[in-house]
Amino acid sequence: MASAPNPYHAILDGALLSALESILDGTIDTAMGICGNVRKILWHRNFEWRDEVVQHMSGMFPEWEGYSGDPVYPVYTDKILSPHGQYNHTPDVWAGEYGDARRDLLCFLIATIRQRGE
Repeated sequence: MASAPNPYHAILDGALLSALESILDGTIDTAMGICGNVRKILWHRNFEWRDEVVQHMSGMFPEWEGYSGDPVYPVYTDKILSPHGQYNHTPDVWAGEYGDARRDLLCFLIATIRQRGE
C-alpha cells in the first residue's frame, strides 16, 4: 500500500517552486547560486522555513544528470578546480557554461516539482 503524500513536502515544494520560478523570470543575484537566491527570495517573503526548503531542494540534486556529487556546490563545469573552488572563483555564477549548467539545474528542479504535483 502506498503511503499518503506528506503535506509538509507539499508546503516546501510550493514555496520552492515559487522561488525557482522567480529566479527563472530574472530575479537573480548573480553573486549567488540557486540556494542563495532561494533563501533571499523567501526571506523577502517572510517565509521562515528557508533552510528546510533549501535542504529539501538539495535532496533533488543527485537526480540531475549534471550533479557534481557535492550537495553544497551541485553545479560543476571546471575540471581543474573543485566544485567549491569553481564557485568561489567565479564572480558571476550565472554567466557562460557555468551559468548555462546552473540554469539547466534550475529548469530540472522546476520540472521535477511540477511532475510531483501532477
